[in-house]
Amino acid sequence: MNPLPHSQEYEDVVLGSVIVSPFVFGQVQSELGIDDFYTGRARQVLTAMIHLDANGIDINAITILDYLKNQGIKSDAVYVSGLSYGVPAMNSLRRYIDVLKEKSALRQLIKISDSIIARAVDNDDATELLGDAEQSLLEIRKRIGFAGRSFKTFEEVDADAGDEIEKLHKGQSSAVPTGFKSLDFATRGGNQPGDVWVIAALTGRGKSSWALGAARAQALAGIPVAFVSREMSEFENYIRVLSGASGVPVWRVKPGMYPDTYYALQEWRPFTATLPIFINTKTSNIFEIRSQVKELVRTKGVKSLFIDYLQLLSVAPDTKMSSRAQEVATVSRVLKEIAMENQIAVFALAQFNRFAAHNEQPEIHHLAESSGIEKDASLVLILDMEKQKENDPNRECEMRIAKHRNGPCLSLRYRYRGDVLTFEEAA
Repeated sequence: MNPLPHSQEYEDVVLGSVIVSPFVFGQVQSELGIDDFYTGRARQVLTAMIHLDANGIDINAITILDYLKNQGIKSDAVYVSGLSYGVPAMNSLRRYIDVLKEKSALRQLIKISDSIIARAVDNDDATELLGDAEQSLLEIRKRIGFAGRSFKTFEEVDADAGDEIEKLHKGQSSAVPTGFKSLDFATRGGNQPGDVWVIAALTGRGKSSWALGAARAQALAGIPVAFVSREMSEFENYIRVLSGASGVPVWRVKPGMYPDTYYALQEWRPFTATLPIFINTKTSNIFEIRSQVKELVRTKGVKSLFIDYLQLLSVAPDTKMSSRAQEVATVSRVLKEIAMENQIAVFALAQFNRFAAHNEQPEIHHLAESSGIEKDASLVLILDMEKQKENDPNRECEMRIAKHRNGPCLSLRYRYRGDVLTFEEAA
């Protein structure tokens, strides 16, 4: 019996590329699964890579062999060690992944065809059989996709667009709302799946408070949210959300707090604990985040990702970058890829550089460390807040849409409540 369609050479190249440059594993894992590899030893190596990546262990030949040994799996050390030899340039990886996807699709088509033939021979209901066959083919197309099928006719696009226009006419939207009515109104309902919004501000001007407020509003609406924070601990983020929900000023949550403060927090904890917010304060590697977010989208239905903040993320430690600006630009580009491949909304907080503090009004070109942040963003929102007055917890705030691919650039007025670290619509 002839083997099913596959290419061991291409499987080895993809695995070898990960060993040579582990930062590409996010791309590989986002597009290929165990079933997309045919040979047994290649599937073993990929399984080891997935485990190592999930546990924050460096992916290399030694760690792969150690994992397989610990699992009692007999491995070919010569094969694993030789995967990194003769690996082509990283810009060729796309072609190898596409070929493996095509081979995988062919194997699945053969499997489906065998099933259809067997059911047809058994005189299954023809209508039901056709429906199941069409559904199976659709699932293959959705999961695998094809190189060369990226282009669509406008007639094909119109079929999907017509459905979307009908939804908009009925007041429905696939956009992820922010919870700020005027901002959602100005952006057709909020952040569209696949878009990256950058929320920029000077230090201490409420970026984190804005993000946590938006995340809380989305969670309250039943939208699962992923929140990556490299600014504050899990506890600090939780207390801020709890403060916003309960109305208890954050500064009251301290050693020896008054009984009324304690009991108010206790009353609101069960409510806050059930919010569908998944927080990560440990990971700064953008490729690890990419893998983790993909899993959250698959298992938890996450539709929104917050990054606090973008310039604190990095690429793999062993990846050589010519400058910090190039690294930040890479982080920004991968965030865009995360939004597109998972069809989720991404909200990335960003810091202005020190020169912005000397200007009357910070602008897009003041974004710290890379102009790539602006280029990848669908919308840039600048938070510009008045200085706090003594004994006055309320501060006037301007939210300026400085870049908007799909709408007008305008200014919105809000009020910042410093006691509970939340934004409110201005009267």
